[in-house]
Amino acid sequence: MISSYIFAFVTLILLMFGYYLFKKEKKRHQQTLQKLDNFSQDIIHDINTPITSILLNIKLLEKKDGFVDNKNLQRIKASAEHIQEIQNNLTVLLQENALKVEKINLVEVVQELVDTHEKIYPSIEIQVDDEAFFVEVNQDAITQVISNLLSNACKYNHKNGVVKIYSNGQKLFIEDFGHGIKNPKEVFKRSYKEQNDGYGIGLDIVKRLCDAMDVEVSAKSKNSMGSVFILEF
Repeated sequence: MISSYIFAFVTLILLMFGYYLFKKEKKRHQQTLQKLDNFSQDIIHDINTPITSILLNIKLLEKKDGFVDNKNLQRIKASAEHIQEIQNNLTVLLQENALKVEKINLVEVVQELVDTHEKIYPSIEIQVDDEAFFVEVNQDAITQVISNLLSNACKYNHKNGVVKIYSNGQKLFIEDFGHGIKNPKEVFKRSYKEQNDGYGIGLDIVKRLCDAMDVEVSAKSKNSMGSVFILEF
C-alpha cells in the first residue's frame, strides 16, 4: 500500500518536472521565434530604402534620351519591381497570425488597385463591376491578395488584352483572357512555377493570406484561353 503511494508520488513529481521542462522549452522556443520575427521585419523594412532608390533613379534615367527603350534598364526595373512586390507580400505575411478583420466595401479596394495597375499596364483594359460588395476581412491582407491576382492577370495577358473583375453572391472573380495556366490546381503550391518569371511566391502568399482570413481561393484555366481566380468569402 505504502509502495503504491510512493510510486504515485514519484510519478506526480516526474510529471510536474516534465511539465516544467516543457513550459521552459516552449517559452525559449517562443522567444526564439519572436526574435526571428523581429529580425525578419527589420530586414524587410531595410530592403525598402534601396529598392525605392533604385526605382526612383530608373524613372529619372527614363526621362533622358536613349534610355526609354534601353533593354538593360528595363530588365533592372523589372527585377527591382519584382523585389518590391515580394517585400510587400512578406510585410503583410508577417502579420498573418494577427490579422484583424473589419467590414469593408471590396469594390473600393478593387477600384484603387485598378487605378494603379492601369498606369503600369496601359495596354490592358480592366473592366470592373462597381456594385457594392461588403465583406469582413483584413484590409491590408485582401489588398495584397487582389493586387497579386490583378498583377498576374495583366502581366500574363495578351497585348491589348482584357481583365474582368466582377462579383456573384459572396464570390469575387478576377478573369483574364491571356496565356492560361497548365495546372491551375497546383498553382498555389510554393514549389510550383510555370514560367521562369511567373507564378512563384506570390500565389503561395495569396493562399496563406486567404487561409488566415477564412477566404477560399481557387483557379480555373484553359491553356491559351485565359484564367479566372475566384475568392469566396
